Amino acid sequence: MGVVGLQFSSNNEPYVEVTESEGEVVLAAEFPGVESHELAIKVSPKQVKLEVQQAGTVVYHAMFQTPKVKPEESQITFRNGVLEIRTPRA
Repeated sequence: MGVVGLQFSSNNEPYVEVTESEGEVVLAAEFPGVESHELAIKVSPKQVKLEVQQAGTVVYHAMFQTPKVKPEESQITFRNGVLEIRTPRA
C-alpha cells in the first residue's frame, strides 16, 4: 500500500474558513490524508500559522491574520482530517 498524501482541491489548496464573532475567532480547515504528527500549528496574538510536512517535505504552509486573540487559551482539535482552532478574542 502506498503513502497517502495531502489531497488538494482543484486550486491546489485545502479548504480553509476563518470566522469571527465578538467573543472568538474560529479557523476550520480540511486536510484529507494528513496525520496529526504531520501538522504544525502556531497561534500568536494576531496570526495563525499552519504547516503540513510529509516525508520530510513541506507540502503546505499558510499564515492567516486575525484580530487580536489569546493564543494561550486556544482550543485545537484535529479529527479525520478536519482541523478546528477556536481562540478567544483579546
